[in-house]
Amino acid sequence: LLVGRLESGMGLVARPSRVRLIVALVAGLAMVAALLAGTRLGGEMQAGAFLGAGAAALTMLLAVLSYVMRRDEARTAGFGLVYLAWRNAVRNPTRSLLTIGLVAAATFLIGGVSAFRMSPTKRGTGGFDLQAITSRPIFVDLNDPQERESRFGGDAEELAGTHVLAFRWRRGDDASCNNPFRANQPQVLGVTEDVIAYFEGAEVLDFGWAGVASDEPEVQEHPWRLLLPSNESTGEPIPVVLDKNTAMWGLQIYSVGQEFTIDYEETGPLRMRAVGFLDNTVLQGRILMSDEQFRRRFPEQQGESYFLVATGAEDGSEQQSAVRALLEDRLGDVGFSTRPTSAVLSELLAVQNTYLSTFQALGALGLLLGTFGLATVQLRGVLERRRELALMQAIGFARPRLVRLVFWENAWLLVAGLGVGVTSAALVLVPHWWLGDASVPWFDLAGILLLVTAIGLTTGSLATRGMLGLRPHDALSRGS
Repeated sequence: LLVGRLESGMGLVARPSRVRLIVALVAGLAMVAALLAGTRLGGEMQAGAFLGAGAAALTMLLAVLSYVMRRDEARTAGFGLVYLAWRNAVRNPTRSLLTIGLVAAATFLIGGVSAFRMSPTKRGTGGFDLQAITSRPIFVDLNDPQERESRFGGDAEELAGTHVLAFRWRRGDDASCNNPFRANQPQVLGVTEDVIAYFEGAEVLDFGWAGVASDEPEVQEHPWRLLLPSNESTGEPIPVVLDKNTAMWGLQIYSVGQEFTIDYEETGPLRMRAVGFLDNTVLQGRILMSDEQFRRRFPEQQGESYFLVATGAEDGSEQQSAVRALLEDRLGDVGFSTRPTSAVLSELLAVQNTYLSTFQALGALGLLLGTFGLATVQLRGVLERRRELALMQAIGFARPRLVRLVFWENAWLLVAGLGVGVTSAALVLVPHWWLGDASVPWFDLAGILLLVTAIGLTTGSLATRGMLGLRPHDALSRGS
């Protein structure tokens, strides 16, 4: 009556409501399927599955909300200010749903992109807590008790629980994501049979694998065997293993089994075949081939210069510090230097995480600007209803009460959009974070959402106060 219109929705929305419920049901089933698939995947594939689950959840929640807003049963259970604000907010359901959907989608994308943030994992470090390099090669087995006794004397007992993997190392270009240029002659590591045997141990944690060039169960269980020499002719490409980021971004190798050629100064062109991809490991930036192939191609590289050390101690613990100090002191004549593998891996993952942080910041800025757009939508709604609001004020509604009414209308739309977006993003982040494959900046996300909420409510309140400053007589005397 206040707006000069009489509408009866009886019997007009039953079919659309059923369609919305069907859409919600289908989206819900897709969400469950994506979540189940995500628990069986790893790395970026897992993040993608959870992102799909969040998108399905967003669709489901918006469909349910649309059903609630359009259902034909007129509720008269409450006439409080907040309930009246809700009824006014959904009076134009299409506009309200679009507003909620835009806020929800922006919120979901800001939160959901965090699923792709990576943090160091045990699989990424292979269970090793130290990476070491030397300026001159070492020709002794650091795991041999006699060699330890000779090198470290009475302090050798401190290395009782320490295991060292040694690699021949052909120095060269860094092919990791930290190098913005193309690596023409990437670094190469020689993987010995002792290293392969170590990773086949029943109680040993292996590096994470993103894919291998064989479907055989035995090879799937022990992928390092793909590097071992075969009976094939010498004209075959050299089997190598690379980290997937090194392969894709550093060397433009996009699938396991792909062949490629690298021209080294001392060997000339070398044909290689990627037989396996590691998944976000400390071995990024290097090509790994069997030690036999390495010695054949790089015979001048004598001894080992690259090491992975497992101390069995917690990161930053006194035991780890003691082992580091002992190794660097007693092997200082060959320039032995160590770094925690967690720090090395964090630096390698920082490139991807920095890009994601930039996208999140831009998304947050867009959402922040969107809250001003929400205030604009609210102003238009107030303009369309100025005679209605003026009449309410004329018959006794106090102006502050009308301001609160319109404020709550804006709050309903903003909070509903943020709520749907946060719920959808939570379905992406929580499982991924719980499984340990994501580094979620919870405080940053909470700060962004609180800031957007505060600014959105403040701008809406200020805009409403300005529009409701008109006198009832002026609004009622003008044409609609």
